[in-house]
Amino acid sequence: MIRQQIFGKLSYFMREKREIRKCSEYLKYKNHFLKLNRDELISCFISTKNKYEHQKRVLSVVLATIIFSGLGGVWSMVYDFLVRLISVTGSGANMIDGETAFYGVVVACILFGIIIVFALAAIGLYLSSMKDVHRELLIIEEVRKEKNS
Repeated sequence: MIRQQIFGKLSYFMREKREIRKCSEYLKYKNHFLKLNRDELISCFISTKNKYEHQKRVLSVVLATIIFSGLGGVWSMVYDFLVRLISVTGSGANMIDGETAFYGVVVACILFGIIIVFALAAIGLYLSSMKDVHRELLIIEEVRKEKNS
């Protein structure tokens, strides 16, 4: 009994079950769009196409910004900041010992890593959203072809 429950929970991730879920989702979307009249379907197509094209433009701008920042030396400025943080020495009250500088570098690297992880996660979620919109767009195009023929 417990084995069946565990297998049932794990089967959610199996390829066959995913394909079944995708097929049922496809049929649900297709039936929804088949119920729409011609004008509603065209309106839905235009808004979905506009949303997808907007997402593509935004993604292009974000990726171009990341590439140009890499080529433009932003990353070297971050590296220079970390090097300065390590090598900061002063005299008297402004003196920073090696241990404090080391902890500063560790904290800066951890924060920088967290920012990169969140940025990559945001891009991944955005790509997933784009994939869903594109799938919906393809379904609408298929329904339009069926209704026109």
